[in-house]
Amino acid sequence: MRKRFKEQPTFDCPTPAQVSLNLECRDEIVPILRGLQHIYSDFQVRNSILALVGKDVNRNSSKKLGRKGLDYWEITVLGAVRLG
Repeated sequence: MRKRFKEQPTFDCPTPAQVSLNLECRDEIVPILRGLQHIYSDFQVRNSILALVGKDVNRNSSKKLGRKGLDYWEITVLGAVRLG
């Protein structure tokens, strides 16, 4: 039931590529978010990374069964921010 990411954008939320970042800020999260923006905007890189995340998440279970949970993109973002 998990999906790679939400294909249908919503009107009230911009895509990650449209979010403006303060590149002058010295906070540690800005380079991580900029890297995630790059991954989101590159179709081939995003699909390969999300396929690897999906393979890891669904190692012992079927991706077609079960209830809806976090999308693979959300898992990737939370993991990158946590490790960064």
